[in-house]
Amino acid sequence: MTHPTHIAANLRLVFLSDVARADAAMIQPMLAPSKAYAVYRYLSMMDFDVAHFLDRGGLGFYAAVGKVQGRIRTLIVTHVTGPTRWRRRLTLDLPDIETLETETLEKVQFENSDLAITSTESAVGCVTELGWKLPRLLRLDRVPSFRRYINLNGKLVTKAIEPGQMKELVFFGSQDRSNGFELFIDIVRQIRCCKSLDLTLIGRHRRTSGELSASRLLRKLTEHRGHIRFLNDIGYEDSVRWLANRTGVLCIFPSSERINSAGIDECFSLGIPFIAGDMAAARELVDAASFEACLVPLTAKDFSKAIESAIENGMPALQSTLQPKKICEHWSSLYSDELIETVCDQITDEPLVSICITHYDRPALLQRAIDHLAVQTYKNIEIIIVDDGSSKAESIEKLGELKRATYRFPLTIIYSDNRYLGAARNLAARHAKGEFLLFHDDDNYAEPNEIEVFVQSALRTGCEILTSQCWIVHEEDGSDGEPRIERFFLGVGGAYSHLQNRFGDANALVRRDTFERLGGFSEIVNVGLEDWEFFLRAHLRGVKITVVPDPLFYYRVNRQSMVHTGDILRNRERIFSVLEADHLGFDSDLSRLAAKPIIEAEIRNQLLSLFEHLPNGDIHTELLDLDPASDLIHEKLALLGRDTKCRTDSEPSIAALPSKGAPDDVPVLLLSGWAFLVTGDSYVPKLWLLDGRFYETINLTFVRRFDVNAQFRLPEHLKVGFHAFIRPTSSLTWFRRRRSIRTSLRHQIATLDRIPARIQAHIDAVEAYRMSRLELPTQDWFGSVSIETDSKSFCILRNAEEFIAPSVIQLAFRHRFVPQAPIKGSLSAIVPLRAETRVWFD
Repeated sequence: MTHPTHIAANLRLVFLSDVARADAAMIQPMLAPSKAYAVYRYLSMMDFDVAHFLDRGGLGFYAAVGKVQGRIRTLIVTHVTGPTRWRRRLTLDLPDIETLETETLEKVQFENSDLAITSTESAVGCVTELGWKLPRLLRLDRVPSFRRYINLNGKLVTKAIEPGQMKELVFFGSQDRSNGFELFIDIVRQIRCCKSLDLTLIGRHRRTSGELSASRLLRKLTEHRGHIRFLNDIGYEDSVRWLANRTGVLCIFPSSERINSAGIDECFSLGIPFIAGDMAAARELVDAASFEACLVPLTAKDFSKAIESAIENGMPALQSTLQPKKICEHWSSLYSDELIETVCDQITDEPLVSICITHYDRPALLQRAIDHLAVQTYKNIEIIIVDDGSSKAESIEKLGELKRATYRFPLTIIYSDNRYLGAARNLAARHAKGEFLLFHDDDNYAEPNEIEVFVQSALRTGCEILTSQCWIVHEEDGSDGEPRIERFFLGVGGAYSHLQNRFGDANALVRRDTFERLGGFSEIVNVGLEDWEFFLRAHLRGVKITVVPDPLFYYRVNRQSMVHTGDILRNRERIFSVLEADHLGFDSDLSRLAAKPIIEAEIRNQLLSLFEHLPNGDIHTELLDLDPASDLIHEKLALLGRDTKCRTDSEPSIAALPSKGAPDDVPVLLLSGWAFLVTGDSYVPKLWLLDGRFYETINLTFVRRFDVNAQFRLPEHLKVGFHAFIRPTSSLTWFRRRRSIRTSLRHQIATLDRIPARIQAHIDAVEAYRMSRLELPTQDWFGSVSIETDSKSFCILRNAEEFIAPSVIQLAFRHRFVPQAPIKGSLSAIVPLRAETRVWFD
């Protein structure tokens, strides 16, 4: 996929996916740590003066850590908008490992930033409550959104509402507890004077107490008579553009969020009236004279009373404290030479570093490790080799050669019985004289600046243990593969540290006094993970640990290595035992993590019991298992909406379409099923042969099929299900090779695509549709379209070569479409062949 790169003068848009794809030195980023590392790699190459990050997501983690260590000179700025940990307090969501890791990334990024910018004073108290250390802080109002809608030289005000003019409530934001979604539902239920208000929800579907948010709203608002519109699949710009063109609307912000007031400044920019919770962040944006008109206590009763008052008595224009011109001037003056001057002085101290190497019958690899250490840019080192009971003649010979060789640094060889890695490393440490210990396995080999970077980073940060990224070398059949960065160590620990090692490899720099205070490595024969256990013990005892973001050594991966051949259960038991030793502290998030599946099962059983007694309980149950971003969400919510008791228009604006189709109707089929290539890629044919007739795919929607993924052991993220609209074509030939598609229906189905690999596919359903041309009210018409049918089948629109899916969930078998631009040319409805259909233009 290609992305635009220039979106305005002097402004270039760079996509992380493109940057990562062009960097052959690392695997493609999937989770937060790898994404943060891709950002760090890019910043390292570009050498920017300033880099701005949000506090949510932790994308600036490695950049902030690298800046403190002197690895990059870029000024790191973090904008406080509401970190994940704070939002989790509000949403009550249970964390998974990835969430806990992301929260740690955010904390370390924030604390190590050169500057933190907040738009509200209350944000400072919130991050302090989380226990975060504050960097240098700067209070700057957000630049008003959508400057084309405002007068930069004037004040921001909203439109007044006249009595009886307000017809629609808008919920703006993701549908979760932090934004007050459940409170919004209660507010609507308590409005007494007008049950026919239209409701529009702009923002992503979420899960609340295990239930899909939209499903929850439809379940609780069955008596509401107004239209219900979900705009969850359009972009931020489009949603605001849509909102700017509305009249008679009132935005509702029942959020308990204290860090930011996103949404209120958009309303002021667009002139849209609103009612918000009386929170400190909101008070900073609203002029005191408007407090009484738009800020209310966070209760459904107070909100509903304020809305009823706006309906019956109107609402005055609201004034903001924001002064657009001054805000822009403040931001323009942000980058002074003093602010961006971040040159790091070179540290000249060179404490002695003792390199502790363990060796067991790998003489060639040992020699390679010594050769790379011999050319280190850091000079003040000693090497201590502990031979852990080698028995091969060539190993004994190699050790003798090293003992007789002359190096610029002292080299000591100690012979020991085979007592395993923990004991061997401890033995080397007891003979060390250095202030720092660098543990080094015999099959690793160092970058020339490894020790210099480790020491510089340790002295700059005051950290007692430092790990680093590493180059992974896959060695199969004795041949070296291309090294890449595949593991993204964090250095810092958290609750996740009990479940997986994110600290780093044993190839780490440790202060000798810290190592002795911790008692060194535990010594258990034939059991691994002693490095993870050592780091975890250090973390629980408050030792300061960090990671060098650059790869400083090469890590050899081989099928015969201990990692691949060790006893997994015994290795893991070593980690579990840390919690039992010395009465170490226990992280409460670990309890939450362990309890997550139990709690989720209880919530699910509670909902299933509730759904049993609902008319549409089966649909609510299906929504429990659907991804909120699934393509099937619209279809299921439409089925719910059609059976909900809400208002319908009494008179259609155009006549009904005939149930049997008109002479100019084009026959269309909807195929539903699943397909994938044996290479593991999703695939849906473009050319079909069905019952002896040729068809081509004109519209395609991929959906998740967890049953198929489970049966064929496909990755969970792979969407193999599909709904494909196909129409007849005469451009094909009988002589093309065809591949049969399995089906349990009475149809003969094949594909004529030239497919590079074998396909697994099945057609579950074939439904007859027709594509009927619609008469537009005016040329270049722009508005919404409603289609009502007497069946529960899916409908779409076609404008030229663009297909438009329903964007509004309404009632009584009705789909509602909101095109994002004026209709150019013809407009057609693709509807079930035999269905009675009516169409409205609004």
